[in-house]
Amino acid sequence: MIGCDPHTPDSGNSLQDSISTQPAGSSEETAIVGRLPQGSSEWTAAEAVRVERQQQDLPPLAGHEILQRYARLCAATAVKAFDHRGGRAQRPDQAALQEVKKNVPAVSRLCLQVVCARTQDQLLHKIATGPASRSADLTHLGIALGHANRADSGSFWVGVILAGRILPAISPQLVNEGKREFDLNCYLCGHDTLVRLRPPKEGDSDCLMAICPNCQCVIDLYGIDADGHYHRPSWFMRQFKPKTIDQPLEAWSFLLENCRNKHKRFGQHGGWQTAEETHRLLGGGTKDLAILLADWLGACGQDAKVVIGQIDGNPGVWVVLQADGHTYILDPAAGRRGSRRMPPRAELLTSYVPRLQFDWSGIWFRRSTGWTGQYRGVDQWWRGPWPLEPPPEETSNQTR
Repeated sequence: MIGCDPHTPDSGNSLQDSISTQPAGSSEETAIVGRLPQGSSEWTAAEAVRVERQQQDLPPLAGHEILQRYARLCAATAVKAFDHRGGRAQRPDQAALQEVKKNVPAVSRLCLQVVCARTQDQLLHKIATGPASRSADLTHLGIALGHANRADSGSFWVGVILAGRILPAISPQLVNEGKREFDLNCYLCGHDTLVRLRPPKEGDSDCLMAICPNCQCVIDLYGIDADGHYHRPSWFMRQFKPKTIDQPLEAWSFLLENCRNKHKRFGQHGGWQTAEETHRLLGGGTKDLAILLADWLGACGQDAKVVIGQIDGNPGVWVVLQADGHTYILDPAAGRRGSRRMPPRAELLTSYVPRLQFDWSGIWFRRSTGWTGQYRGVDQWWRGPWPLEPPPEETSNQTR
């Protein structure tokens, strides 16, 4: 007679059938690791894994409802498929594992361990010395035990450990906690993937960028403030208007003539400054001057955005202004000579290739890898769906 843990489903269907008929998030799911009934065989096995990881100075594995359910299905199937000749539990096939990955898209690594032993103590030893107990990059666990009594081969225990590395969704809070790897469904190509936040270039220190490995488009960006906290770019803009100047050309001229550009390459030095900080210091990096100018023009009712992209193949930042039916580029790195000329039209500066643009209200990401020269249009630009991050409680006096 074959029996499984009291909390393990005992169905005559195959694992493949069981997975396909039980959708993820089923209301029939019961306890997960961390809330397993104390004293049950599953709880004892989970405790063995926890103790071993603690001795290895590894973080504990969190429970996961779907992994737990599939571990139980695997255990039931493995016990039923017991091989009379070899006395070994049959390992679930790869097709079943693919179903698990399909139902848990955030998993970046899946580790399946199927073990059997004559006694429960022997089984627990195998579980405790297995990969789930000693792998530093695993985060979540599902665990199940099955027990069989057969007339021809006696009794035995079967254990299934289904552990995975399941990454969280990206958020400013997790970024500031030091997390750099996230699960993300690319908003542009739909590819569900592991995304790593990295500086635009090696050695850059003031921002982190996420690039989809499938379509190679930028899909998120974080700048670091003076206190060492990361924020999405719109956080640095507060519709700050430092002067009574309302004309774009006068504002651009004031910035070029009075604000010192301390470092021109994007991402190279220091943190990001708010528009007010840049105005108070009368200087900053190119991105800081661009934020001040775009914020200023936006407060005056102009359609101006900060653009991050490449200039002649190198990282760059500029301001794009939509006015009088035309698109103009205002380059904060133009210097004082630039203040004496009309800003060039965007179609004349083909070496300026944007990847994203932002203002105080949001961020827009370029959809296609080929640049069409259009700074507007939903077919070319996708707006990030995140809510605006609130500014600090201490708000400064602003001239509106």
